[in-house]
Amino acid sequence: MNAIILLTSPLQPTNRKTHLFPQAYNDLGGEKAALSKELIKSEEERLNIAKNLVDLRIENNKVTEQAEEKTHEQMNKALSLENDTLELQMRNEKIEKQYAELKEKCEQLELDRRELQDEYVALKTNFLSTNRDYDKERARGEELGLELLNVVNARVVLQKEKDMYETEVEKLRAKLDGKSTEAAFAAPRGAVL
Repeated sequence: MNAIILLTSPLQPTNRKTHLFPQAYNDLGGEKAALSKELIKSEEERLNIAKNLVDLRIENNKVTEQAEEKTHEQMNKALSLENDTLELQMRNEKIEKQYAELKEKCEQLELDRRELQDEYVALKTNFLSTNRDYDKERARGEELGLELLNVVNARVVLQKEKDMYETEVEKLRAKLDGKSTEAAFAAPRGAVL
């Protein structure tokens, strides 16, 4: 080839250029193929990135939905807990009020118990004193009963003695009357007895 180029020197620059065309064309074809491959590879990467981006958006949407659901659940739980807390506070206040009322009642019952205890002590003391007085009066009543019985017995005895003496007096009067009648008959008529 060098020999051909030397012989045709005026044509040499054109030949050179022509000779370079197929090689340049081949180089351009190779570059085009490489660029096409790179373009396809780049397009595949772009599609892969787009797919990954879509997947990420889908995943992000899922995560966002889950987060919103969790937030909603947490809000519901928080509201429920707040409601429970308010109910417990109201219940606690009610229990505290009942406790205060019961405490007040207990204190009043304790005062009443002390008063009743004092009254009981006074009543017991009074009862014991009255019981002692009753025992004294009963003993005195028994003594008086015995005295009365003795008086009644003595009266009965005296009544019997009286009746006996009256009977005796009656007999004596009858005797005296009988003797006075006899003496009147026996005495002279003008004599005064």
